[in-house]
Amino acid sequence: ILRELLRALRYPRLRQLHQCSDDEIDSYVAGIEATAVLVNPAPGDILRVVPDDPDDDQVVAAAIAAQADVLCTLNRHLLRAPAVHAYCREHRIEVLTDVQLLDRLRAAETSAD
Repeated sequence: ILRELLRALRYPRLRQLHQCSDDEIDSYVAGIEATAVLVNPAPGDILRVVPDDPDDDQVVAAAIAAQADVLCTLNRHLLRAPAVHAYCREHRIEVLTDVQLLDRLRAAETSAD
């Protein structure tokens, strides 16, 4: 997944948004790698869940292996597939967009005050 992030951040359309150099992208991804909980699901744990993009199955498997609470994504193959949401729910994982997650975090912060 980190290799995919490294590759995706170099897409021209994303470069226009973040305007980072290759060195800055490398540093950003290295920072994530250094601080993240890294999991490596076994090939047998990567089940066919995402109907429109089998490459995204590894993202779901990683979320499960990490015992994540949320899979935060803007990937339409993950967001729009009821099967993905149902499978993630079985593992107590919510599939949310960045805005949905931010709203949830802000609401939790407000109720804690």
